[in-house]
Amino acid sequence: MIWKRLFLFVKCVNEWKGIDLPDNVKNIKNLETFIDQQTQNATRPFVFKLIGQITEADIHIQNLPPGTRVSSPRKRIEGQTVIN
Repeated sequence: MIWKRLFLFVKCVNEWKGIDLPDNVKNIKNLETFIDQQTQNATRPFVFKLIGQITEADIHIQNLPPGTRVSSPRKRIEGQTVIN
């Protein structure tokens, strides 16, 4: 399974709640639907992590200064580093 787009960010989490993905989660759309269903009462945005094997990835690292507010797609890519 190759996932084409994920936006990841870093946050310190003291305690994770584990949820196994069902077998029908096979692409990003399925994952988004599943996460949305599981987090209806969560404050958004929120942090989640996936544990598994990755066969291929393009990683974009955001390196914005502390306190930077992202107010547009253009602002989002400032300070971005791409690792292939």
